[in-house]
Amino acid sequence: MRNRRAWYFALVFCAACTVTAASHAKSPQGFPQFPEAGPTPDPANWTPGGTGGAGTLSVIDHHLSYTTTGTPTASDFDVLSWNHYVNDPDWTFPLNVSMPMLPNTLAPNQFVQYGMQAMAPAGGGSFSLFIEEFNSNGTLTRQFRAVGNGVDQTSDVMSGPNDFSGLRLRFSSASGPAGGLFADVDHTANDGQWTPFAQLASFNLDNIIVFGVSGVLTGAPAGSPGPMITANDQVFGAAVVPEPSSWAAMLAGLIMVLWFGVRKTAAAHAG
Repeated sequence: MRNRRAWYFALVFCAACTVTAASHAKSPQGFPQFPEAGPTPDPANWTPGGTGGAGTLSVIDHHLSYTTTGTPTASDFDVLSWNHYVNDPDWTFPLNVSMPMLPNTLAPNQFVQYGMQAMAPAGGGSFSLFIEEFNSNGTLTRQFRAVGNGVDQTSDVMSGPNDFSGLRLRFSSASGPAGGLFADVDHTANDGQWTPFAQLASFNLDNIIVFGVSGVLTGAPAGSPGPMITANDQVFGAAVVPEPSSWAAMLAGLIMVLWFGVRKTAAAHAG
């Protein structure tokens, strides 16, 4: 039984997020980091983007954890919007996600999802990449999923997600098949073997959000509650390490700073 709840939450996310006009290339700057002690995510990096039911995103042990607070409902979620953007035609936004198997947490017809969504300006749609786990008739399934703009694709590439897996949204301005918005997944998050399994030919980014969602599957008995997700369930997003291209940019910037410093020192001695 496929979980279709993401379609409804995509609409909620669109309504909850503030959309601005984008007449130029926009790309996320920096990478999710959670150095603060918590529980409130750093407002310099994140803006609340909407919450529903008992869903809560909070910083626990330097992770952005998803839990349900109070009494779970059939539709629980929380959304945070990333704050930092620059003008750049090519970008990558990675997020490491912890999603263990949860046989003692997910009862039949219950599910949980954690991931991110790229938002286009008003009317431009959205594209989500996440890990979901659901209990259908007593059978637990955990999988990667990409949803949006005509795409609804699940994937068990590399035997599906591990307890800790990497997600990556990346956009290339190249022409042809090499260009567009890609959803990449890596089941170990650190081995570098990213596998693309969904793509949009073009995408005009306005905003990126991180979300946690839980509830009941379509067709569940009326009034059924979603799961009680606690910190012990270890459903969270973790800080990521910049990818090689980012390290190269950082190194180039450091070299420039050192070069100007050397020039300034040499000029001072010459004078």
